[in-house]
Amino acid sequence: MTARMPTDPPREWLTIREAAGRLGISPSGFRGLAKREGIAVLRRGSRPGERSTEVDAYLDRARLDRRTW
Repeated sequence: MTARMPTDPPREWLTIREAAGRLGISPSGFRGLAKREGIAVLRRGSRPGERSTEVDAYLDRARLDRRTW
């Protein structure tokens, strides 16, 4: 018996536009946020992008900060 590969693996790479969309801000707003918060914007080939784990980690930090207010 062989294991089947999942047909829809989780995405690990987001474009700047996709990352901004997840946060509900513009791409230029995301770039400013990334600079302020220390979120690394990386290049994959010729396109800048973001690891989805970085965006998720920022969202978790933001939720935590909001709960402590």
